[in-house]
Amino acid sequence: MKSDLRLSTRKKILFTAAVLLAVIICFAASELYFTFNGYSHISPLYRERTRLFVNHDIYGFHHNPGIVESARCPPVRINGQGYREDREIPIDRPENEAVRILTLGDSVVFGLNVANEQGLCCRLESLLDEHLNRTDPTVRCEVINTGVMCWSPGQYNLFYRREGRRFRPDFVLIGLNPNDVTDCVRFDHYDASRQTGDSVAIDAHLQRLMNGINLTCSGWDQRTGKKLLNFAYMHSATFAACYENSIGRRKKQINEQREELIRNSPFPELSESYRDHFSRLLEQTTEPEIVLVFPSRQSMEGRVSPDYPYEMEFRRLTGEISRNHGSVFVDMADVYRDYLARAERASVTELYVSREDRLHPSAVGHFLTAETVFGIVREKIGMKEASEN
Repeated sequence: MKSDLRLSTRKKILFTAAVLLAVIICFAASELYFTFNGYSHISPLYRERTRLFVNHDIYGFHHNPGIVESARCPPVRINGQGYREDREIPIDRPENEAVRILTLGDSVVFGLNVANEQGLCCRLESLLDEHLNRTDPTVRCEVINTGVMCWSPGQYNLFYRREGRRFRPDFVLIGLNPNDVTDCVRFDHYDASRQTGDSVAIDAHLQRLMNGINLTCSGWDQRTGKKLLNFAYMHSATFAACYENSIGRRKKQINEQREELIRNSPFPELSESYRDHFSRLLEQTTEPEIVLVFPSRQSMEGRVSPDYPYEMEFRRLTGEISRNHGSVFVDMADVYRDYLARAERASVTELYVSREDRLHPSAVGHFLTAETVFGIVREKIGMKEASEN
């Protein structure tokens, strides 16, 4: 009887060991497969998404203060205030600071896939410093980059009221693109859920605000029960592939919802939220505003963008609202076309960060934008100096 019991126990142990060995072999094969298929490079992407953003009670999400994200190419540094800056921005202006510009926007102003020194804000700051230092070498300018990926005018509005106006800028630079129309609708849904305290709806709308990126995992490092899974996502090609595929499915679902919204809503109805948020932003800013609208790649190629079939109406509406509020309005499509007409062998491709990207300016696009804004600010400064004299 005892021998039978020992035999039974030995069989259980051997069976368990065989199962564990099979699992290990299968996992090792899976790791090899996904590693050779490039998924090993997605692990830093998970780390970036869980570190670069944090949930925010008012805005929905914001940059994680003090983060240096080397997984991105080029790397991204976020200062202690949550802005893409290499330094902290003092609220009180230094005595030698002649011009301060506050920029509001999403990934375009943020400078997605562009090195910080090649982005709009750094380029503009350099041009202004060089111009003013000709007469006084001690004078400097400050262009504050508060752009946050996936934000909308609804969030620019809240940010300006809570933080932006405290910097007492001379100009407010607002960067807009066709994404902002549907992003405003998403933000309204999130904001309504936030005010009612519906936590389930808040989480669902956060997914839409961030285009599917799961922000709730930003706190996993602090939860004991999730540490192992968090470690696996960051170091395992298999888990990284599973994470990336789940994000892909979520993005696909959100994009389908967005397409349905565009398909079933006439532009006047679709743009009602955008019109309201953008108008309120211009009404509350006491400083001169410079409004930039960035075109899609398809519109620069003379085609209608499937993602933004309303783009021309959006640009006209933005120009109309800007002029009604006395703001300077610049359609960057005109600036881009002028560059393409002047430059030899220039193409639309070099204006965007990659052949696949349909919206984000390259270093060339950012420089053209900085030059355009510099010309406007220089004229405004000249007019101000003339009136003071």
